Amino acid sequence: MKTLLLEFIENALCDVSEIHVKMKTQDLLEQEIMLIRKMAGKDCTRFVRTMDKFTVRHVFKNHGDEVRERLRGQLPIVIEDFLLVEIILVE
Repeated sequence: MKTLLLEFIENALCDVSEIHVKMKTQDLLEQEIMLIRKMAGKDCTRFVRTMDKFTVRHVFKNHGDEVRERLRGQLPIVIEDFLLVEIILVE
C-alpha cells in the first residue's frame, strides 16, 4: 500500500491537468461506522476513505514551504507524512 500511495502522491504533484484522479486508501473501520451511526444517525457501512490529487496538490502548495511553515511555527508537510495517514486516522 505504501508504494502505491507514494506513487500516487508523486504523480499527483507532477500532473497539472484538471482531470480528477483519486485513490482508495482504506475502508472505514467497524467502530467508526458505529460511532457515525450513533452520533449522526447515518449508515456509512459501504464508505471508503479516498485521497485525490487536488487535495495532495493543495496540501503541498499551502503547507509544504519550509520557510513559510517555520514562520507559522509549524513543520512543512513532506511526502513521508502521507504515509502516516492510515495510522493517524485509526488512532
